[in-house]
Amino acid sequence: MMLCIIAVVDNNYKSRIVATAIIDDETLNTYRWLFDTILTETGISPGVIFTDSDPSMIQSIKEIYVNTKHLLCIFHIDLNLRKKLKGKLGNKFEEFHHKFYICRNSLCEDLFELQWNQLIDQYPAAAKYLSDTLYINKESWAIPWIHKRFTTGAQSTQRIESINRHIHDKVDRATSLYDLLLSIKDHVRNEEHFEYFELERNAIPTIGMPMLNTRFFGSVDNVMKAFLTPIMLGKQRSQMNQSVCYDINRITEWQNLIDVEIDNEEISNGIREQEQDVRQILFKSLIKNIPPEAILEVWFV
Repeated sequence: MMLCIIAVVDNNYKSRIVATAIIDDETLNTYRWLFDTILTETGISPGVIFTDSDPSMIQSIKEIYVNTKHLLCIFHIDLNLRKKLKGKLGNKFEEFHHKFYICRNSLCEDLFELQWNQLIDQYPAAAKYLSDTLYINKESWAIPWIHKRFTTGAQSTQRIESINRHIHDKVDRATSLYDLLLSIKDHVRNEEHFEYFELERNAIPTIGMPMLNTRFFGSVDNVMKAFLTPIMLGKQRSQMNQSVCYDINRITEWQNLIDVEIDNEEISNGIREQEQDVRQILFKSLIKNIPPEAILEVWFV
C-alpha cells in the first residue's frame, strides 16, 4: 500500500494538498481512477502537471486531462543523468553536466538545438541516452518550450517532495489510517496558519526603498492591486523595482546582429565567473516573429 498525495500551488504561491489516496499499485488503471475522480469532484483541469518519468502516470494524465500540459521534473532528470551517464563519462561527467544545463536553460529553440548537437558530438558515450530518452521529450523539460507555460516558477516536484517528507517523518508502517489522516490534517492546518500569518504581515505598511512601482508604473500597479493577492502583488512589485537597476545601452546598427555566425561557438566550460553571462538566446530567434519595419529601437541590457 502506498500513500499518494496530489498538491497544487494556490493564488498565494503556497502549496495545497487537494487529494490523498491509499493505492495498491502504480499501474495505468490506478492512476486513471485517481485523476478521473479528482476531475469529477473538482471539475478543474490544471494548466500544467509536474511528475517524474513514470510512464503510467504520464499516460493517465494525457488521457484524463486532455488540455493539461505534462512537464518532467528536472530534479529526477538530474538523478537519472548521474545514474545513467556518470559511469560512462567518468571524469568528464561534471564538465558534461555543466554544459547540459547551459543547453537546457537556453531561451530559444535554435540555440538549444545548436548546443544539443555539440553535446552529442563532444560526448558520444552519452549520445544514445540523450537522443533516445531525453531529446524525444525535450518539450517537457527544456526551457525553450516550458518557459512558454505558466508554472509559478516551478521546474520540479520539490513542493510535493517537501510535503511527503513532512508527513513521512511522522508516520511509519505501523501507523493506523486514523493517525495517518491526523498527520495529513495537521500539515494542512499548519499551512493554513502560515498563509494567514503571511497575509497579515503583508498588510502591515512598511518603510523601505522608494516605491518605484508607483512612481514609474502607477497605472499598471493600480490594475494589479485589483486582481492580485498580496503575495503575488509583492512579487510583481519586486520585479518592477529591479527593472530600474539594469545597465542598458542602445544598439544603433542592430541589423548586423542577425547575420552573426555562432556555428563554431562552443558551449562554455565553466570559464565564466558568473552564469548570467552565458548566452541564452539568439537575436534572430528573438525577433523572428516581428516584421523588421516594426522594430524601432534595440537595446542591450
